[in-house]
Amino acid sequence: MPQQDSKVTKFIAAINNDADMRMQEIQKEIDEFNKIELQKATDEAIDEAKAKYQRDKARLKSKVSVEYSEKEMEKRRALIKKRNEITLSVFDDALKQLSKYTLSDDYTKWMTDNIAKSCRILNADDLKLIVNKRDYDKIKNELLKATDNKAKIET
Repeated sequence: MPQQDSKVTKFIAAINNDADMRMQEIQKEIDEFNKIELQKATDEAIDEAKAKYQRDKARLKSKVSVEYSEKEMEKRRALIKKRNEITLSVFDDALKQLSKYTLSDDYTKWMTDNIAKSCRILNADDLKLIVNKRDYDKIKNELLKATDNKAKIET
């Protein structure tokens, strides 16, 4: 019976050896399958992360662009407001200075000199001058003299 035990032992050893080899092949296939699936999952996760990054980047860029545009518009409004204030101030000052100048003797002289010069250039005999009521009494005589009494002066 020892010989038969030896055959049984060899048979069991062969079966065990075959089972071990098959188990190793199955384990190798499982490891390869797991490796492939892990790589697929990793690639998908990376793709999803990249897509999310691009979406977040675009959203942030849009948000920053909107904020920048709003701030730029605020600054433009402030600049326009300041420019309008300066413009109004300049014109108010100019109006005050012109009003003051028109009340001065320099204005009267300037105006009569220019009218006399224009009359000489135009050689007009039927000249009609329209003068502000406020200035009429003050400059009527000077205008008549400047036009050699040829002008008709009205208010």
